[in-house]
Amino acid sequence: MIATAIAQWVGVLCLLLWGFWLCCKLRLPAGFAPLAGVSFAMVVLQLFGSVNQLWLGAHLLLVGAVLTLVHRKAKELRRELLAPGVLAFVTAAAVLQLAFALGKPEFQTWDEFSHWGIYFKSVFFQHRFAVWDLPRALAHPSYPQGLPALYALFAQMADCYRESDVLFVTALPLAAAAGALFAVQTPPGRAGRLIYTVCACLAAPALFCVFSADTPYTTAYMDAPVGAMLGAGLLLCLPDSEDRDRLRRALAVGLVSAAASTVKEIGTVFALCMLGVWFAQCLTAAVRRGGMVRRVWLPLGAAAALPAGTFVAWKVLLSVLHRGSDQFSSMGVGQFVRCFEQARSGDNRYFFDVWDRYYARLRSYALLFGSSPLKIGCLCALAAVVLALALMKVLGRRQGLCAGLPGLCMILYWPLYHGVLFYVYICGMSAYEALRMASWDRYFCCFFIGWFVILAGEALLLGSRLPVERAGALLPAGLLACVGLWGLLGVPDSLVLPAAQWRAEGRQNAAVIRDKTAGRDEGQTIWLLSADGETAVETMWYYQYELYPALTAVEASPVQGDADLESTAEEHRVGYLVLFGLDDGFARRTAALADDGLAAASSGTPAVYEVQRQADGIRLLAR
Repeated sequence: MIATAIAQWVGVLCLLLWGFWLCCKLRLPAGFAPLAGVSFAMVVLQLFGSVNQLWLGAHLLLVGAVLTLVHRKAKELRRELLAPGVLAFVTAAAVLQLAFALGKPEFQTWDEFSHWGIYFKSVFFQHRFAVWDLPRALAHPSYPQGLPALYALFAQMADCYRESDVLFVTALPLAAAAGALFAVQTPPGRAGRLIYTVCACLAAPALFCVFSADTPYTTAYMDAPVGAMLGAGLLLCLPDSEDRDRLRRALAVGLVSAAASTVKEIGTVFALCMLGVWFAQCLTAAVRRGGMVRRVWLPLGAAAALPAGTFVAWKVLLSVLHRGSDQFSSMGVGQFVRCFEQARSGDNRYFFDVWDRYYARLRSYALLFGSSPLKIGCLCALAAVVLALALMKVLGRRQGLCAGLPGLCMILYWPLYHGVLFYVYICGMSAYEALRMASWDRYFCCFFIGWFVILAGEALLLGSRLPVERAGALLPAGLLACVGLWGLLGVPDSLVLPAAQWRAEGRQNAAVIRDKTAGRDEGQTIWLLSADGETAVETMWYYQYELYPALTAVEASPVQGDADLESTAEEHRVGYLVLFGLDDGFARRTAALADDGLAAASSGTPAVYEVQRQADGIRLLAR
């Protein structure tokens, strides 16, 4: 545990040192250092991982972090470390580390054991992205892996793989967003700064609890982190930048946009949102003074270059490895139109059924303080308008409009996000998932986390510019501190959830499978085959995760006939077959292939068979 804690703080320090260096070069307030460091590390490691040099990139980041200290004065570094935003980030990281050290959290739901869990295990055990593995049944091989790449920075010195370490790393973007929130403005005076810093440290944990009691756990899905990156990236647009600094600010916005695009595919959409806000700000600054190339297109191009380059590099890699296809990679408009036409003609109500469930969840889900997303969305839109008008009054028409644009643009992105998400449910998900509104809460929490950060940042900016400077700046900071305390005290068990009870039995079964397949050749796979239609997918993904890094192939239901079994075993180079349950039809067709007549598979526990290839076919030898 001590080694893990040291590894975590070495990684955090590395991010901060890179962040301080970037803030110095880009002329950003020191409080943005955690955001800059996290974004920079994610982008660099994603690019290194895309050329199968992930471990080299992680080592270079550590060495480079030390080199950033050259020519830095101790007094200057101490002043940066004491910035409210930096202390907020450190406090949030410390709270998470302590809570996870005491609670020893583990993954709770089967989805965490699918591609998400494999991504992080691949980084720890094989020092590379899972996409570089031999063909396996990954759910989403085309997802970028920015957060697993960030985990490489922390995994180098870790003594073993722990899911609590994974959850700690994936929550760091939320802590960085909290730090960026309090980097927007700082009140004058020593007393005001001290109170503001205390409020920042108390408010930092708010992002972990305010929308969902188990937000630190759902970070493994990447939804909460990508929402935090959206909000934190737009915070960079709030402080006014002079024309000579606009290109530097463009690089900062581009860096965070690129990091968001590496978190998840929806992160690319959020990156476009950030670039849209930046374009609107540049356009507003140039309308009255001219200079479209220098004030609009040049900074916009600089901001877009980083996310575009990162996105293209990842897609080129997937193309080379033939891994670019998954359920979200071929969502043509034709499928959406076809479903709508069938519903309109009365042939199939699927389109309307999905919409009815979507709208019902929008109106009924308790998102924040027991209110529905529809109500909270309307309140956020109203708050954005009020804040924009107030900023225009206090800061002046043009400057206030620029500062209020992020919140105003989020009003536009609200229906657009609805449209994109509904489209995904229709075209990218199975009917089972769409009619259940699977994962709806975490999909929506990510957008609201971003909106929450933006509106809080605009409120802090407004408070710092009010005539009563100290009181105006401290009022929104104090309210955020109350929200943070409410989040922690209102749900005291949110950071310490018990491990899922079924995992103990699963681990025992996985250990048995691992022991019985220990003699396999390196190129052979372990094929997991289940006859249980209700829990097949969950069971298969869980055991693939537990058996990793052994190469496994997953099948959710029995193949139809001996010929299919034989051809599939040959296709996947199966060395061992693990059966979970039997149905009568499969037993009748396959029993003759097993030396025990599949007796071991009828015991209720996973049965392991060695696959032997003979001249007349395959034989299954019970182990």
